Amino acid sequence: MKRKEPASPDKITEEPSNTDKIMNPQKTSRTESGKKEEKYDRQIRLWGLNGQKDLENANICLINVTAAGTEALKCLILPGVGRYSIVDNTVITVEDVGNNFFFDSFSLGKSKAQIACELVQELNEDSVGHFYQKDPIELLNNDPEFFKKFTVVICSRVSEHGLLKLGNFLWHAHVPLVVCDNFGYFGILRIVVKEHIVIEAHPDNAFEDFRLDCPFPELVRYMDAIKLEEMSKLEHSHTPYLVLLYKYLEKWRKANNSQWPKSYQEKRVIKQMLQEGVLKNDDGIEFTEENFDEAIRNVNIAYTATGIPDDIRKILKDTMANHPLQSEVNSKFWILIRSLKEFVNQKGMLPLRGTLPDMFSDSKRYIELQNLYKTKADEDIALVESFVREALSDLQLPASFVSFDDIKLLCKNAFFLKVQRGLSVHDELKQDPCAHKINGSLQSMPPFAVDIYLLFRAIMRLFDDKVGDRYNLSSMKGFEKLKKLLSDVIQDIRCDVAVPQMYLEEILRCNVSEFHTTASILGGVCSQEVIKIITKQFVPIDDIFVYDGISQQTASMKL
Repeated sequence: MKRKEPASPDKITEEPSNTDKIMNPQKTSRTESGKKEEKYDRQIRLWGLNGQKDLENANICLINVTAAGTEALKCLILPGVGRYSIVDNTVITVEDVGNNFFFDSFSLGKSKAQIACELVQELNEDSVGHFYQKDPIELLNNDPEFFKKFTVVICSRVSEHGLLKLGNFLWHAHVPLVVCDNFGYFGILRIVVKEHIVIEAHPDNAFEDFRLDCPFPELVRYMDAIKLEEMSKLEHSHTPYLVLLYKYLEKWRKANNSQWPKSYQEKRVIKQMLQEGVLKNDDGIEFTEENFDEAIRNVNIAYTATGIPDDIRKILKDTMANHPLQSEVNSKFWILIRSLKEFVNQKGMLPLRGTLPDMFSDSKRYIELQNLYKTKADEDIALVESFVREALSDLQLPASFVSFDDIKLLCKNAFFLKVQRGLSVHDELKQDPCAHKINGSLQSMPPFAVDIYLLFRAIMRLFDDKVGDRYNLSSMKGFEKLKKLLSDVIQDIRCDVAVPQMYLEEILRCNVSEFHTTASILGGVCSQEVIKIITKQFVPIDDIFVYDGISQQTASMKL
Protein backbone atom coordinates (compact mmCIF):
# COMPACT_ATOMS: atom_id res chain seq x y z
CA MET A 1 0.00 0.00 0.00
CA LYS A 2 1.32 3.42 -0.89
CA ARG A 3 1.30 5.42 2.30
CA LYS A 4 -0.34 8.83 2.39
CA GLU A 5 1.43 11.74 3.97
CA PRO A 6 0.47 12.04 7.66
CA ALA A 7 -1.76 14.84 8.86
CA SER A 8 -0.05 18.23 8.86
CA PRO A 9 1.39 19.44 12.18
CA ASP A 10 -1.26 22.13 12.60
CA LYS A 11 -3.84 19.36 12.98
CA ILE A 12 -2.11 17.99 16.08
CA THR A 13 -1.97 19.93 19.32
CA GLU A 14 -0.68 19.13 22.75
CA GLU A 15 -3.16 19.26 25.61
CA PRO A 16 -1.95 21.74 28.22
CA SER A 17 -2.37 19.36 31.15
CA ASN A 18 -0.41 16.38 29.81
CA THR A 19 1.38 14.91 26.80
CA ASP A 20 -1.72 13.41 25.24
CA LYS A 21 -2.60 14.63 21.78
CA ILE A 22 -5.78 15.56 19.91
CA MET A 23 -6.34 15.24 16.19
CA ASN A 24 -8.08 18.08 14.35
CA PRO A 25 -9.30 20.12 17.34
CA GLN A 26 -10.60 22.74 14.90
CA LYS A 27 -12.93 20.25 13.24
CA THR A 28 -15.87 20.92 15.52
CA SER A 29 -18.19 22.38 12.94
CA ARG A 30 -20.34 20.25 10.65
CA THR A 31 -21.26 20.64 7.03
CA GLU A 32 -24.58 22.19 6.17
CA SER A 33 -27.63 20.01 6.81
CA GLY A 34 -28.43 19.46 3.15
CA LYS A 35 -24.88 18.48 2.22
CA LYS A 36 -24.69 16.15 5.21
CA GLU A 37 -27.89 14.36 4.23
CA GLU A 38 -26.51 13.94 0.73
CA LYS A 39 -23.17 12.66 2.04
CA TYR A 40 -24.75 10.11 4.38
CA ASP A 41 -27.80 9.36 2.22
CA ARG A 42 -27.37 5.57 2.06
CA GLN A 43 -27.04 5.06 5.79
CA ILE A 44 -29.79 7.56 6.64
CA ARG A 45 -32.07 5.27 4.63
CA LEU A 46 -31.19 2.54 7.15
CA TRP A 47 -31.40 4.30 10.50
CA GLY A 48 -32.97 7.64 9.66
CA LEU A 49 -32.00 11.16 10.65
CA ASN A 50 -32.45 10.37 14.36
CA GLY A 51 -30.04 7.46 14.09
CA GLN A 52 -27.53 9.60 12.22
CA LYS A 53 -27.80 12.27 14.89
CA ASP A 54 -27.13 9.64 17.59
CA LEU A 55 -24.06 8.51 15.67
CA GLU A 56 -22.74 12.05 15.31
CA ASN A 57 -23.21 12.67 19.05
CA ALA A 58 -21.42 9.44 20.00
CA ASN A 59 -17.97 9.27 21.58
CA ILE A 60 -16.06 6.01 21.01
CA CYS A 61 -12.97 4.72 22.79
CA LEU A 62 -10.65 2.13 21.23
CA ILE A 63 -8.38 0.38 23.72
CA ASN A 64 -5.27 -1.13 22.08
CA VAL A 65 -4.57 -0.67 18.39
CA THR A 66 -5.04 -4.02 16.71
CA ALA A 67 -5.98 -4.85 13.13
CA ALA A 68 -9.54 -5.66 14.22
CA GLY A 69 -9.74 -2.53 16.35
CA THR A 70 -8.64 -0.18 13.57
CA GLU A 71 -11.00 -1.88 11.11
CA ALA A 72 -13.88 -1.36 13.55
CA LEU A 73 -12.91 2.27 14.06
CA LYS A 74 -12.63 2.82 10.32
CA CYS A 75 -16.16 1.50 9.82
CA LEU A 76 -17.45 3.90 12.49
CA ILE A 77 -15.62 6.97 11.21
CA LEU A 78 -16.81 6.53 7.62
CA PRO A 79 -20.52 6.90 8.55
CA GLY A 80 -19.68 9.91 10.70
CA VAL A 81 -19.23 8.98 14.36
CA GLY A 82 -18.73 12.28 16.19
CA ARG A 83 -15.67 11.70 18.37
CA TYR A 84 -13.23 8.91 19.09
CA SER A 85 -10.20 8.31 21.29
CA ILE A 86 -7.43 5.74 20.90
CA VAL A 87 -5.57 4.49 23.99
CA ASP A 88 -2.38 2.47 23.48
CA ASN A 89 1.16 2.87 24.85
CA THR A 90 2.96 0.47 22.49
CA VAL A 91 4.91 1.10 19.27
CA ILE A 92 4.53 -0.39 15.81
CA THR A 93 6.50 -3.60 15.14
CA VAL A 94 7.22 -5.63 12.02
CA GLU A 95 4.37 -7.94 13.02
CA ASP A 96 1.96 -4.99 13.14
CA VAL A 97 2.99 -3.91 9.63
CA GLY A 98 2.26 -7.42 8.42
CA ASN A 99 -1.28 -7.66 9.76
CA ASN A 100 -2.61 -4.09 9.95
CA PHE A 101 -3.62 -2.43 6.69
CA PHE A 102 -3.06 1.04 8.19
CA PHE A 103 0.66 0.54 8.95
CA ASP A 104 3.67 0.28 6.67
CA SER A 105 7.47 0.18 7.02
CA PHE A 106 7.61 3.95 7.56
CA SER A 107 5.54 3.45 10.73
CA LEU A 108 8.03 1.14 12.48
CA GLY A 109 8.93 2.24 15.99
CA LYS A 110 6.27 4.97 16.10
CA SER A 111 3.32 5.21 18.46
CA LYS A 112 0.44 2.93 17.43
CA ALA A 113 -2.11 5.32 18.87
CA GLN A 114 -0.72 8.35 17.04
CA ILE A 115 -0.25 6.75 13.62
CA ALA A 116 -3.64 5.03 13.74
CA CYS A 117 -5.32 8.28 14.75
CA GLU A 118 -3.61 10.22 11.95
CA LEU A 119 -4.57 7.75 9.25
CA VAL A 120 -8.18 6.99 10.22
CA GLN A 121 -8.76 10.74 10.66
CA GLU A 122 -8.19 11.17 6.93
CA LEU A 123 -11.26 9.02 6.21
CA ASN A 124 -13.80 11.60 7.37
CA GLU A 125 -13.24 15.22 8.37
CA ASP A 126 -16.56 15.23 10.27
CA SER A 127 -15.08 13.01 13.00
CA VAL A 128 -12.79 14.38 15.71
CA GLY A 129 -10.00 12.09 16.92
CA HIS A 130 -7.79 11.98 20.01
CA PHE A 131 -4.96 9.63 20.90
CA TYR A 132 -3.42 8.81 24.28
CA GLN A 133 -0.02 7.13 24.57
CA LYS A 134 -0.81 5.44 27.86
CA ASP A 135 -1.37 1.96 29.19
CA PRO A 136 -5.18 1.56 29.34
CA ILE A 137 -5.26 -0.15 32.74
CA GLU A 138 -2.89 2.39 34.28
CA LEU A 139 -5.07 5.16 32.84
CA LEU A 140 -8.10 3.48 34.44
CA ASN A 141 -6.30 3.34 37.80
CA ASN A 142 -5.09 6.95 37.65
CA ASP A 143 -8.05 8.64 35.95
CA PRO A 144 -11.19 6.46 36.02
CA GLU A 145 -13.42 9.42 35.12
CA PHE A 146 -11.77 9.42 31.69
CA PHE A 147 -13.77 6.36 30.63
CA LYS A 148 -17.16 7.61 31.84
CA LYS A 149 -17.49 10.07 28.97
CA PHE A 150 -17.68 7.42 26.25
CA THR A 151 -20.79 6.07 24.55
CA VAL A 152 -19.11 2.71 23.86
CA VAL A 153 -15.65 1.30 24.64
CA ILE A 154 -14.05 -1.20 22.24
CA CYS A 155 -11.07 -3.25 23.39
CA SER A 156 -8.83 -6.04 22.19
CA ARG A 157 -5.71 -7.80 23.39
CA VAL A 158 -6.62 -7.23 27.04
CA SER A 159 -5.60 -9.82 29.65
CA GLU A 160 -8.12 -11.52 31.91
CA HIS A 161 -6.98 -9.44 34.87
CA GLY A 162 -7.19 -6.20 32.87
CA LEU A 163 -10.56 -7.09 31.40
CA LEU A 164 -11.94 -7.80 34.86
CA LYS A 165 -10.89 -4.33 36.07
CA LEU A 166 -12.07 -2.53 32.96
CA GLY A 167 -15.30 -4.51 32.64
CA ASN A 168 -16.23 -4.05 36.29
CA PHE A 169 -15.72 -0.27 36.12
CA LEU A 170 -17.67 0.20 32.87
CA TRP A 171 -20.47 -2.10 34.09
CA HIS A 172 -21.12 0.10 37.11
CA ALA A 173 -20.66 3.26 35.03
CA HIS A 174 -23.29 1.98 32.54
CA VAL A 175 -20.89 2.27 29.61
CA PRO A 176 -21.25 -0.59 27.07
CA LEU A 177 -18.07 -2.60 26.44
CA VAL A 178 -17.36 -4.51 23.24
CA VAL A 179 -14.48 -7.02 23.28
CA CYS A 180 -13.28 -7.78 19.74
CA ASP A 181 -10.34 -10.13 19.18
CA ASN A 182 -9.01 -12.54 16.58
CA PHE A 183 -6.11 -14.97 16.41
CA GLY A 184 -5.28 -16.64 13.12
CA TYR A 185 -8.55 -17.65 11.50
CA PHE A 186 -10.58 -17.50 14.72
CA GLY A 187 -12.47 -14.48 16.00
CA ILE A 188 -14.75 -13.58 18.87
CA LEU A 189 -16.97 -10.64 19.79
CA ARG A 190 -18.39 -10.10 23.28
CA ILE A 191 -20.92 -7.37 24.09
CA VAL A 192 -21.08 -6.41 27.76
CA VAL A 193 -24.05 -4.18 28.57
CA LYS A 194 -26.20 -4.15 31.70
CA GLU A 195 -29.46 -3.21 29.99
CA HIS A 196 -29.99 -2.34 26.35
CA ILE A 197 -33.37 -1.35 24.94
CA VAL A 198 -34.38 -1.40 21.28
CA ILE A 199 -37.43 0.49 20.06
CA GLU A 200 -36.75 0.52 16.32
CA ALA A 201 -35.91 -3.14 15.79
CA HIS A 202 -36.60 -3.09 12.01
CA PRO A 203 -37.78 -6.72 11.80
CA ASP A 204 -37.33 -8.38 8.42
CA ASN A 205 -40.68 -10.17 8.17
CA ALA A 206 -43.18 -8.20 10.21
CA PHE A 207 -46.88 -8.87 9.66
CA GLU A 208 -48.98 -5.90 8.56
CA ASP A 209 -51.21 -4.47 11.28
CA PHE A 210 -54.57 -4.54 9.44
CA ARG A 211 -56.80 -5.51 12.41
CA LEU A 212 -59.24 -7.38 10.16
CA ASP A 213 -60.19 -9.66 13.06
CA CYS A 214 -61.10 -6.66 15.24
CA PRO A 215 -61.77 -3.74 12.87
CA PHE A 216 -62.37 -0.35 14.43
CA PRO A 217 -65.80 1.26 13.78
CA GLU A 218 -64.58 3.81 11.20
CA LEU A 219 -63.00 1.02 9.13
CA VAL A 220 -66.19 -1.08 9.29
CA ARG A 221 -68.34 1.83 8.10
CA TYR A 222 -65.95 2.57 5.24
CA MET A 223 -65.77 -1.05 4.10
CA ASP A 224 -69.51 -1.67 4.37
CA ALA A 225 -70.21 1.36 2.15
CA ILE A 226 -68.21 -0.21 -0.70
CA LYS A 227 -70.21 -2.32 -3.19
CA LEU A 228 -67.95 -4.43 -5.40
CA GLU A 229 -70.86 -5.67 -7.51
CA GLU A 230 -71.82 -2.11 -8.50
CA MET A 231 -68.36 -1.07 -9.69
CA SER A 232 -67.19 -0.54 -13.24
CA LYS A 233 -64.40 -2.75 -14.56
CA LEU A 234 -61.84 0.01 -13.96
CA GLU A 235 -62.98 0.63 -10.37
CA HIS A 236 -63.11 -3.12 -9.70
CA SER A 237 -59.54 -3.68 -10.89
CA HIS A 238 -58.23 -0.72 -8.86
CA THR A 239 -59.86 -1.54 -5.53
CA PRO A 240 -57.14 -1.86 -2.82
CA TYR A 241 -56.51 -5.49 -1.90
CA LEU A 242 -57.22 -4.68 1.75
CA VAL A 243 -60.84 -3.95 0.77
CA LEU A 244 -61.00 -7.26 -1.10
CA LEU A 245 -59.64 -9.15 1.90
CA TYR A 246 -62.25 -7.56 4.16
CA LYS A 247 -65.14 -8.19 1.75
CA TYR A 248 -64.30 -11.84 1.06
CA LEU A 249 -63.65 -12.46 4.74
CA GLU A 250 -67.23 -11.29 5.40
CA LYS A 251 -68.54 -13.61 2.68
CA TRP A 252 -66.62 -16.53 4.16
CA ARG A 253 -67.91 -15.74 7.67
CA LYS A 254 -71.53 -15.77 6.53
CA ALA A 255 -71.10 -18.97 4.51
CA ASN A 256 -69.32 -20.84 7.31
CA ASN A 257 -70.91 -19.24 10.38
CA SER A 258 -67.42 -18.60 11.70
CA GLN A 259 -65.57 -15.56 13.00
CA TRP A 260 -61.99 -16.05 11.84
CA PRO A 261 -60.11 -18.45 9.50
CA LYS A 262 -57.57 -20.30 11.61
CA SER A 263 -56.45 -23.27 9.54
CA TYR A 264 -54.58 -23.41 6.26
CA GLN A 265 -57.58 -25.10 4.65
CA GLU A 266 -59.93 -22.29 5.67
CA LYS A 267 -57.58 -19.67 4.24
CA ARG A 268 -57.27 -21.72 1.08
CA VAL A 269 -61.05 -21.55 0.65
CA ILE A 270 -60.92 -17.73 0.83
CA LYS A 271 -58.16 -17.71 -1.77
CA GLN A 272 -60.40 -19.73 -4.06
CA MET A 273 -63.27 -17.31 -3.45
CA LEU A 274 -61.01 -14.40 -4.38
CA GLN A 275 -59.92 -16.17 -7.56
CA GLU A 276 -63.55 -16.69 -8.52
CA GLY A 277 -64.24 -13.00 -7.87
CA VAL A 278 -62.03 -11.84 -10.75
CA LEU A 279 -64.15 -10.30 -13.51
CA LYS A 280 -64.60 -12.27 -16.76
CA ASN A 281 -65.43 -11.31 -20.30
CA ASP A 282 -68.41 -12.60 -22.27
CA ASP A 283 -66.49 -15.76 -23.17
CA GLY A 284 -65.78 -16.53 -19.48
CA ILE A 285 -62.08 -15.59 -19.69
CA GLU A 286 -60.72 -13.76 -16.64
CA PHE A 287 -59.51 -10.23 -16.96
CA THR A 288 -56.09 -9.39 -15.50
CA GLU A 289 -56.71 -7.82 -12.08
CA GLU A 290 -53.47 -7.29 -10.18
CA ASN A 291 -55.29 -6.23 -7.02
CA PHE A 292 -56.89 -9.69 -6.75
CA ASP A 293 -53.48 -11.31 -7.26
CA GLU A 294 -52.15 -9.15 -4.39
CA ALA A 295 -55.07 -10.14 -2.18
CA ILE A 296 -54.49 -13.85 -2.82
CA ARG A 297 -50.77 -13.51 -2.06
CA ASN A 298 -51.47 -11.72 1.23
CA VAL A 299 -54.24 -13.95 2.62
CA ASN A 300 -51.99 -15.83 5.05
CA ILE A 301 -50.36 -12.66 6.38
CA ALA A 302 -53.48 -10.48 6.53
CA TYR A 303 -55.51 -13.15 8.31
CA THR A 304 -53.05 -13.46 11.18
CA ALA A 305 -54.97 -12.79 14.40
CA THR A 306 -54.13 -9.58 16.25
CA GLY A 307 -52.35 -10.34 19.49
CA ILE A 308 -49.58 -9.31 21.82
CA PRO A 309 -46.28 -11.14 21.16
CA ASP A 310 -44.85 -13.13 24.08
CA ASP A 311 -41.71 -10.96 24.14
CA ILE A 312 -43.85 -7.83 24.54
CA ARG A 313 -45.95 -9.41 27.29
CA LYS A 314 -42.73 -10.20 29.12
CA ILE A 315 -41.60 -6.56 28.84
CA LEU A 316 -44.98 -5.30 30.08
CA LYS A 317 -44.70 -7.60 33.11
CA ASP A 318 -41.14 -6.48 33.91
CA THR A 319 -40.76 -5.02 37.39
CA MET A 320 -39.16 -1.92 35.88
CA ALA A 321 -42.51 -1.05 34.30
CA ASN A 322 -43.88 -0.50 37.81
CA HIS A 323 -40.72 1.19 39.12
CA PRO A 324 -39.22 3.04 36.12
CA LEU A 325 -36.99 5.32 38.16
CA GLN A 326 -35.04 2.31 39.41
CA SER A 327 -33.47 2.11 35.95
CA GLU A 328 -30.38 4.31 36.02
CA VAL A 329 -30.13 4.77 32.25
CA ASN A 330 -33.47 3.80 30.69
CA SER A 331 -36.05 5.37 33.01
CA LYS A 332 -37.71 7.20 30.09
CA PHE A 333 -38.23 3.90 28.28
CA TRP A 334 -39.78 2.25 31.35
CA ILE A 335 -42.15 5.20 31.87
CA LEU A 336 -43.29 4.63 28.29
CA ILE A 337 -43.70 0.90 29.00
CA ARG A 338 -45.72 1.68 32.13
CA SER A 339 -48.04 3.83 30.00
CA LEU A 340 -48.21 1.20 27.26
CA LYS A 341 -49.22 -1.32 29.90
CA GLU A 342 -52.11 0.96 30.94
CA PHE A 343 -53.20 1.15 27.31
CA VAL A 344 -53.16 -2.65 26.96
CA ASN A 345 -55.11 -3.08 30.19
CA GLN A 346 -57.80 -0.75 28.84
CA LYS A 347 -57.90 -1.80 25.17
CA GLY A 348 -56.72 -5.40 25.31
CA MET A 349 -54.28 -4.85 22.46
CA LEU A 350 -51.29 -2.74 21.41
CA PRO A 351 -51.64 0.64 19.69
CA LEU A 352 -52.40 0.49 15.97
CA ARG A 353 -49.28 0.89 13.88
CA GLY A 354 -51.10 3.15 11.43
CA THR A 355 -49.16 2.35 8.25
CA LEU A 356 -50.16 0.51 5.10
CA PRO A 357 -47.99 -1.24 2.49
CA ASP A 358 -48.08 -0.25 -1.17
CA MET A 359 -51.13 -1.55 -3.05
CA PHE A 360 -52.31 -1.67 -6.64
CA SER A 361 -55.05 0.93 -6.30
CA ASP A 362 -56.37 4.25 -7.42
CA SER A 363 -54.97 7.11 -5.35
CA LYS A 364 -58.33 8.24 -3.96
CA ARG A 365 -59.27 5.03 -2.15
CA TYR A 366 -55.72 4.23 -1.08
CA ILE A 367 -55.40 7.67 0.54
CA GLU A 368 -58.80 7.22 2.19
CA LEU A 369 -57.63 3.95 3.72
CA GLN A 370 -54.34 5.50 4.80
CA ASN A 371 -56.18 8.34 6.53
CA LEU A 372 -58.47 5.91 8.34
CA TYR A 373 -55.55 3.95 9.77
CA LYS A 374 -53.52 7.06 10.56
CA THR A 375 -56.44 8.73 12.36
CA LYS A 376 -57.01 5.62 14.47
CA ALA A 377 -53.27 5.37 15.23
CA ASP A 378 -53.26 9.03 16.28
CA GLU A 379 -56.14 8.33 18.68
CA ASP A 380 -54.14 5.47 20.24
CA ILE A 381 -51.06 7.69 20.54
CA ALA A 382 -53.15 10.36 22.26
CA LEU A 383 -54.41 7.83 24.81
CA VAL A 384 -50.89 6.56 25.52
CA GLU A 385 -49.77 10.19 25.84
CA SER A 386 -52.42 10.80 28.51
CA PHE A 387 -51.08 7.84 30.49
CA VAL A 388 -47.51 9.15 30.08
CA ARG A 389 -48.46 12.60 31.39
CA GLU A 390 -50.22 10.99 34.33
CA ALA A 391 -47.14 8.86 35.08
CA LEU A 392 -44.82 11.86 34.90
CA SER A 393 -47.05 13.72 37.34
CA ASP A 394 -47.05 10.77 39.75
CA LEU A 395 -43.26 10.53 39.54
CA GLN A 396 -42.85 14.30 39.94
CA LEU A 397 -41.00 14.64 36.65
CA PRO A 398 -41.34 17.53 34.18
CA ALA A 399 -43.59 17.02 31.15
CA SER A 400 -40.55 17.55 28.90
CA PHE A 401 -38.90 14.40 30.27
CA VAL A 402 -40.81 12.37 27.66
CA SER A 403 -41.55 14.11 24.36
CA PHE A 404 -44.47 13.51 22.04
CA ASP A 405 -42.02 12.13 19.45
CA ASP A 406 -40.85 9.56 22.02
CA ILE A 407 -44.45 8.44 22.54
CA LYS A 408 -45.20 8.32 18.83
CA LEU A 409 -42.07 6.26 18.13
CA LEU A 410 -42.93 3.75 20.85
CA CYS A 411 -46.53 3.31 19.64
CA LYS A 412 -45.41 2.79 16.05
CA ASN A 413 -42.93 0.08 17.13
CA ALA A 414 -44.88 -1.43 20.04
CA PHE A 415 -44.92 -4.90 18.44
CA PHE A 416 -41.13 -5.04 18.06
CA LEU A 417 -39.65 -3.75 21.33
CA LYS A 418 -36.61 -5.55 22.74
CA VAL A 419 -34.91 -5.47 26.14
CA GLN A 420 -31.53 -7.18 26.48
CA ARG A 421 -29.81 -7.71 29.81
CA GLY A 422 -26.26 -8.95 29.74
CA LEU A 423 -23.85 -10.76 32.04
CA SER A 424 -21.00 -8.78 33.54
CA VAL A 425 -17.39 -9.69 32.82
CA HIS A 426 -16.91 -10.41 36.52
CA ASP A 427 -19.78 -12.91 36.57
CA GLU A 428 -18.53 -14.53 33.38
CA LEU A 429 -14.91 -14.96 34.44
CA LYS A 430 -15.47 -15.64 38.15
CA GLN A 431 -17.40 -18.79 37.59
CA ASP A 432 -18.80 -19.92 40.95
CA PRO A 433 -22.21 -18.19 40.82
CA CYS A 434 -22.65 -18.52 37.06
CA ALA A 435 -20.86 -21.72 36.06
CA HIS A 436 -24.10 -23.65 35.61
CA LYS A 437 -25.58 -20.88 33.46
CA ILE A 438 -22.55 -20.62 31.16
CA ASN A 439 -22.36 -24.39 31.02
CA GLY A 440 -25.96 -24.50 29.85
CA SER A 441 -25.28 -21.84 27.22
CA LEU A 442 -22.28 -23.78 25.90
CA GLN A 443 -24.37 -26.92 25.55
CA SER A 444 -26.72 -25.10 23.17
CA MET A 445 -23.86 -23.90 20.93
CA PRO A 446 -22.27 -25.71 17.96
CA PRO A 447 -19.12 -27.60 19.02
CA PHE A 448 -16.78 -25.36 16.99
CA ALA A 449 -18.09 -22.25 18.78
CA VAL A 450 -17.62 -23.84 22.19
CA ASP A 451 -14.04 -24.80 21.32
CA ILE A 452 -13.15 -21.30 20.12
CA TYR A 453 -14.80 -19.62 23.12
CA LEU A 454 -12.86 -21.78 25.58
CA LEU A 455 -9.64 -21.22 23.64
CA PHE A 456 -10.08 -17.44 23.77
CA ARG A 457 -10.64 -17.62 27.50
CA ALA A 458 -7.33 -19.49 27.82
CA ILE A 459 -5.50 -16.93 25.64
CA MET A 460 -6.76 -14.11 27.87
CA ARG A 461 -5.06 -15.85 30.81
CA LEU A 462 -1.95 -16.24 28.68
CA PHE A 463 -1.86 -12.45 28.28
CA ASP A 464 -1.58 -12.09 32.07
CA ASP A 465 1.80 -13.84 31.91
CA LYS A 466 3.20 -12.38 28.68
CA VAL A 467 6.82 -11.32 28.40
CA GLY A 468 7.15 -8.09 26.45
CA ASP A 469 4.91 -8.06 23.40
CA ARG A 470 5.50 -11.68 22.38
CA TYR A 471 3.83 -14.78 23.71
CA ASN A 472 6.24 -17.39 22.41
CA LEU A 473 3.90 -20.27 21.61
CA SER A 474 6.33 -21.50 18.98
CA SER A 475 8.22 -23.48 21.62
CA MET A 476 6.87 -26.69 23.10
CA LYS A 477 6.99 -25.07 26.55
CA GLY A 478 4.70 -22.24 25.44
CA PHE A 479 2.36 -24.67 23.72
CA GLU A 480 2.07 -26.83 26.83
CA LYS A 481 1.39 -23.72 28.88
CA LEU A 482 -1.57 -22.83 26.64
CA LYS A 483 -2.89 -26.37 26.96
CA LYS A 484 -2.66 -26.10 30.74
CA LEU A 485 -4.51 -22.78 30.76
CA LEU A 486 -7.21 -24.26 28.53
CA SER A 487 -7.59 -27.17 30.92
CA ASP A 488 -7.92 -24.74 33.83
CA VAL A 489 -10.68 -22.80 32.04
CA ILE A 490 -12.62 -25.99 31.31
CA GLN A 491 -12.27 -27.06 34.93
CA ASP A 492 -13.41 -23.65 36.21
CA ILE A 493 -16.53 -23.72 34.06
CA ARG A 494 -17.03 -27.37 35.01
CA CYS A 495 -17.93 -28.38 31.47
CA ASP A 496 -17.17 -31.70 29.85
CA VAL A 497 -15.42 -30.58 26.65
CA ALA A 498 -12.30 -31.79 24.87
CA VAL A 499 -11.04 -29.08 22.51
CA PRO A 500 -9.64 -30.75 19.35
CA GLN A 501 -5.90 -30.56 18.79
CA MET A 502 -6.41 -28.71 15.48
CA TYR A 503 -7.62 -25.58 17.30
CA LEU A 504 -4.53 -25.48 19.48
CA GLU A 505 -2.33 -26.08 16.44
CA GLU A 506 -3.90 -23.09 14.65
CA ILE A 507 -3.04 -20.84 17.61
CA LEU A 508 0.46 -22.33 17.64
CA ARG A 509 0.83 -21.69 13.90
CA CYS A 510 -0.19 -18.03 14.08
CA ASN A 511 1.58 -17.50 17.44
CA VAL A 512 -1.39 -15.47 18.75
CA SER A 513 -1.13 -13.07 15.80
CA GLU A 514 -3.87 -11.49 13.70
CA PHE A 515 -4.62 -12.18 10.04
CA HIS A 516 -5.93 -9.08 8.34
CA THR A 517 -8.66 -10.98 6.47
CA THR A 518 -10.08 -12.26 9.77
CA ALA A 519 -9.57 -8.90 11.45
CA SER A 520 -11.48 -7.07 8.71
CA ILE A 521 -14.47 -9.40 9.16
CA LEU A 522 -14.46 -9.05 12.94
CA GLY A 523 -13.95 -5.28 12.69
CA GLY A 524 -16.92 -4.97 10.35
CA VAL A 525 -19.15 -7.02 12.64
CA CYS A 526 -17.95 -5.04 15.64
CA SER A 527 -18.75 -1.66 14.06
CA GLN A 528 -22.18 -2.91 13.04
CA GLU A 529 -22.98 -3.93 16.61
CA VAL A 530 -21.61 -0.67 18.02
CA ILE A 531 -23.90 1.30 15.69
CA LYS A 532 -26.86 -0.77 16.92
CA ILE A 533 -25.96 0.10 20.50
CA ILE A 534 -25.52 3.80 19.73
CA THR A 535 -28.71 4.25 17.71
CA LYS A 536 -30.83 1.77 19.72
CA GLN A 537 -31.99 0.46 16.36
CA PHE A 538 -31.88 -3.12 15.09
CA VAL A 539 -31.17 -5.93 17.57
CA PRO A 540 -27.52 -6.43 18.60
CA ILE A 541 -25.81 -9.74 19.33
CA ASP A 542 -26.73 -11.08 22.75
CA ASP A 543 -23.95 -11.69 24.11
CA ILE A 544 -21.22 -13.53 22.14
CA PHE A 545 -20.41 -13.95 18.45
CA VAL A 546 -17.86 -16.55 17.30
CA TYR A 547 -16.23 -16.79 13.87
CA ASP A 548 -14.33 -19.77 12.43
CA GLY A 549 -12.57 -18.69 9.26
CA ILE A 550 -11.36 -22.21 8.48
CA SER A 551 -14.84 -23.73 8.19
CA GLN A 552 -16.50 -20.37 7.40
CA GLN A 553 -19.00 -20.77 10.22
CA THR A 554 -20.44 -18.30 12.71
CA ALA A 555 -22.49 -18.70 15.87
CA SER A 556 -23.85 -16.54 18.65
CA MET A 557 -24.99 -17.33 22.16
CA LYS A 558 -26.59 -15.76 25.19
CA LEU A 559 -24.49 -16.21 28.33
